[in-house]
Amino acid sequence: MRPIATINKVPVYSDKRMTGINNTRVNFSDGSYADVSTMEVMNKGEGFITLKSPPGESASGKSVTKTETLKASRLSIADVDASLDIQPGGTEIVITLTGPKSGVDDITIKQQGDEVILKGSGDGGNNIRMAGGSLVIGNISVGGSFRSNHVSINVSGNEPETKITITVPIGTMTDVSGVVGKTTIGDILSWLTLVQSGQGKAEVGRITHGDLVASGQSEIRVKEISTRIIAQVSGQSEVHVESGKIVTLNATASGQSKFHFNGEATDATLTASGQSDIEVAHVTNRPVRSRSGQAEITVRNRD
Repeated sequence: MRPIATINKVPVYSDKRMTGINNTRVNFSDGSYADVSTMEVMNKGEGFITLKSPPGESASGKSVTKTETLKASRLSIADVDASLDIQPGGTEIVITLTGPKSGVDDITIKQQGDEVILKGSGDGGNNIRMAGGSLVIGNISVGGSFRSNHVSINVSGNEPETKITITVPIGTMTDVSGVVGKTTIGDILSWLTLVQSGQGKAEVGRITHGDLVASGQSEIRVKEISTRIIAQVSGQSEVHVESGKIVTLNATASGQSKFHFNGEATDATLTASGQSDIEVAHVTNRPVRSRSGQAEITVRNRD
């Protein structure tokens, strides 16, 4: 794709209709704009706007920042090699990407109807790539020198360099999967679908509905859920919900996984297999339980 404009060696890409250029700012017919002097993007409608850093800048060189502001009620994030921080605030979705050029450019932001979509080219931490002179396998960086009859390898588990910071209006429906770095989500008070795998870790504040999936050795911790929980845990993963008074709970655990809910559910369907463990503080009506292998299901107000 050819850029619609190039200002100070920074190409601007978009599928929107451009109405003009004012100094370093490109304006669009729907009120959107992009300013290459600050690398700020204000995207107010459907379509995309992307700013690329000047040619010749090293992918592992200085940090670059990209910001977009959009109005929508849904947010979807998938397959990003970055740490993620989502917090409530304001009336629009404000997305800031910070990190090396290669990491920022790897993440696309677009709007489809009432949904904002962030998509990376990763596969949830299983990709292999080069970054800053090191071989990176998932979120493990391998660097070192290789010489005759000797191999020297340094391994570190640092989180990805790229960071995604997002503020969303309270009540924004959010879907997150395939994030390699740590995930932090504040009190968004909405429906959250969260999928964690590998060794991913997520900390979540207060939400209304939780569709939670954890596998591998991943971990999800939620402060409070107020309406409904659907949880699937497998491998050696763990899901912990600290509190909440919900209508329905549906939890399935397998392998050596754990699901703990220290709250109250009106109705519950609990299924555990292998050596997994499900523990719930309180279920009002008689829970439906299915257990196999050496799995354990505990409902504290009934056992």
